[in-house]
Amino acid sequence: MDFPTALKVTIDEENLKYHFYLKNDQVGPAITWVTKKVKNGKIARYNLGPRPLNEMYKEATHG
Repeated sequence: MDFPTALKVTIDEENLKYHFYLKNDQVGPAITWVTKKVKNGKIARYNLGPRPLNEMYKEATHG
């Protein structure tokens, strides 16, 4: 599957989940990508949200 441009992509094969870590300027193209996949029946559900605070804190304190 082709993926949108992202800082990082993690794949959870067991649960069929893909996590895209995006910069602000990557969000628009990623939304366009996912809505096309929904229309084509390739993606059934998606969720868009901010990075969890614990990840941001860990990155800020541990580099």
